[in-house]
Amino acid sequence: YLPTKMPPPSELSASAGKLATKAAGFFSLSIGAVATFVVIVFLGIYLAASPQVYLNGIARLFPISQRSRVSELFDKLVVTLGHWLLGQMFSMLVVGTLIAVSLTVLGIPLGMALGVLAGLLNFIPIIGSLLSALPAVLLAFLAGPLHPLYVIGVYLVVNTGIESHLLVPLIQRYAVNLPPALAVLALFLMGELFGFLGLLLAIP
Repeated sequence: YLPTKMPPPSELSASAGKLATKAAGFFSLSIGAVATFVVIVFLGIYLAASPQVYLNGIARLFPISQRSRVSELFDKLVVTLGHWLLGQMFSMLVVGTLIAVSLTVLGIPLGMALGVLAGLLNFIPIIGSLLSALPAVLLAFLAGPLHPLYVIGVYLVVNTGIESHLLVPLIQRYAVNLPPALAVLALFLMGELFGFLGLLLAIP
């Protein structure tokens, strides 16, 4: 019965070729994302280790009469970015912990790992919460037919309720004053121009 229902060998080979092409594209994108993340981490370490060297180098691009003003602006930028980063790290910690505990209580497989993933991806505003929810919803099907709905509820409560209405206003108030529309526009433009790297660096 099966041989009569299977497509001819020519179609099978064509389908296999398309599948191989898509798989190769997926793996190349994954490797590129990992490589970009590693570059970002090392770049951040180098910049954090001796920021004054790079700031002085950029200041030299400006006329001598303007360098003191440029240095003053850099000092303000460093303080603002530092406050924003501390607030963002606090938000990531709270979101990751709440989701990890909630998923573990619900009996979702890899609940702690999903919580860590949610905390890390929370660095990317708006999009990060959606990306972290997808694997959690898929794994929830292993726990039970209604568990995906529970997981969606957990992510809505944590990301929409707690993060959006409590953590983000605190970060915006005490760290930076960034309008939400500008944040979305920055994510869109930087993502189009620089891909994954642009999404990570759009808000800073």
